[in-house]
Parts: sequence; structure tokens; C-alpha cells
Amino acid sequence: MSIKIAIRTNFMAYAEDFRRINEDWISANFWLEESDIQVLSNPQKYIFDKGSNMISYADRKPYFFTNQSA
Repeated sequence: MSIKIAIRTNFMAYAEDFRRINEDWISANFWLEESDIQVLSNPQKYIFDKGSNMISYADRKPYFFTNQSA
């Protein structure tokens, strides 16, 4: 079994997938709040402009992780 890992530099090309996956996960485990919607609607401003990176891997579907800068 092999897993492909990629560090993406064109974050906004994956913004819609990032939003959808996170909304699905949050909704399944918590309540999707207004602050979640705000962040997921503009990840460039609230996540990536603050110095976070995106790491993705795919087996059957894409998964995204971000590291939050201090």
C-alpha cells in the first residue's frame, strides 16, 4: 500500500474541497457555527495568510490538514 503526500502551494485551487470536507466533518461531530462558515468561506484570509500550509493525502478521497502558526 502506498500513500501519496503532497504539500500544496496553490491553496485556493482546493478551497471548495477544503470547505466541503471540513463542513461535513464538523456537521457530523459538532454544530457548524457562524465562525466556522466565515473561516471556511475565506480560507485565504483566515488560514493561509496567517502562515498555515496545506498538506493533503489521498487514498479514496482527499484529506486536508493545516498547521496553524502562532
